[in-house]
Amino acid sequence: MSSEFSLLNFPDIVMKMILRNLDFVSIQCLRKTSRDLRNFIDDVKPESKVTEFQLEFGDSCIKFLPKFDDKKDMLIRYQKAPNGGCFISTDQWKNQKYLPNSNFLNLAFNDFQTFLNFSNSGIFEEIEMDFDTSDSESENFSKDLFDRISKTKSFPLKAKSFRIFYNSKSPILNILPLIDSGKLEELEFHGLKKGLDFSEISKMDQWKSAKTLQISNFVKNVPVGSLIHFNLIKMDLFEVSLEMILSLKEAFLRSPHMMNYEISFRKSDAEEHLVELFGEDFELESFWYFGIPDDLENVISFGFGSNFIVFERILRNIVPIGARIL
Repeated sequence: MSSEFSLLNFPDIVMKMILRNLDFVSIQCLRKTSRDLRNFIDDVKPESKVTEFQLEFGDSCIKFLPKFDDKKDMLIRYQKAPNGGCFISTDQWKNQKYLPNSNFLNLAFNDFQTFLNFSNSGIFEEIEMDFDTSDSESENFSKDLFDRISKTKSFPLKAKSFRIFYNSKSPILNILPLIDSGKLEELEFHGLKKGLDFSEISKMDQWKSAKTLQISNFVKNVPVGSLIHFNLIKMDLFEVSLEMILSLKEAFLRSPHMMNYEISFRKSDAEEHLVELFGEDFELESFWYFGIPDDLENVISFGFGSNFIVFERILRNIVPIGARIL
């Protein structure tokens, strides 16, 4: 007596064991074999090994790069076809398919949403967004994609670290609100243009909740009051004023969470006033040391160079011999 073989005939516990031993790509392939299997997998939501992901927006294309803790990274590219439809490729164009009646943005969103549904707790170690073009169409379809995400159960996206590469501040203002400020610990901004205004960005909840900040390419208008909640900062700031230096010094003296701030700058009015305020620097190295009230173990080290300042909380016993502690 014969019976038709089917995975769906297996007991649920066996099916769950099978799914537990499949990788993310295999599970997604299995989902597409039948409606019943798709429904079962979507109900079970088998554990995945996704740790982070990257979305890259180019000229009429989206690249999606999920990364796994077993180092089996993958790349999926959704490319708008010149005469309609779209191309989908994986593994650097080795596997490519043309879909004549499909919208690349719809396909990217559906696959991305499926990916988010299988992300275990939904908390990623890192999310990265890349905008390698200033093309207005690229910004428009990226905004469309994120508008859709904001209406799903996956909103807000949960990540410990968020990194973005950008040509203008528009992508930051569109995307950053999608990130759960309650989970965020690290922020990185890497601009392709100098002198962008960060006054709006520094008021956002995600900025206020992060503990580590990194910014490249000399941004403008970052109030010193928006910086003092960070533990660590490495940033390029267009201008560093004497007033900002004095405010940071006072904040370091009363805020034990502030550990190390490295700030490069293009312009400063502070150099000619530092000796007048703090006395001669130690051995002409432009370093000064400040005692912390009610703290006998640590001091604040302040360094000033031709294009950078450094504030650091250090142990008192590593202050160079002969250096004064102010």
